[in-house]
Amino acid sequence: MRRPLFTKTAFRVVRTPPIGDTDAVVTGVTSIRAQRVHRRRRVYRFLRNSALFMTVAAIGGYGLGFHHRYGSWPGLDVGDRINWCGQQYQSSVTDLTLSEVNTSDRPVEQLFSYPPHLPRADVYGLPTPAGSCPTALYIHSGSDRYTKYLAPTG
Repeated sequence: MRRPLFTKTAFRVVRTPPIGDTDAVVTGVTSIRAQRVHRRRRVYRFLRNSALFMTVAAIGGYGLGFHHRYGSWPGLDVGDRINWCGQQYQSSVTDLTLSEVNTSDRPVEQLFSYPPHLPRADVYGLPTPAGSCPTALYIHSGSDRYTKYLAPTG
């Protein structure tokens, strides 16, 4: 006599296990419980992977936006450009001393810190009247060391 492929249990139709596979015999109640556990694990796995993906996407988006705005990656030193006062200042001279920076009769003073996140660098420049931008900015890059950034001309 032929064995049936499917058998009816009290709760649902279960596939008949192969001959000799006694461990695969599952009652209807255990099978439903196993399905619930499997479904719960799938949901938890989906939520975990979704949260991980959104976290990685948020960190990547923040890094790209930071690089676009400030010209350097988060956590790195100031790059070769500074966006401030509606202008893009480009790096021109490095390793200046404070005496080389203060060539005019007015000394430079700290204007702001750049970028707004760590690591910050102090930016110095000649004070200007309200509404105008300085032609040069100086970043304090070390012990008595400054880097000069010039505004675009034109």
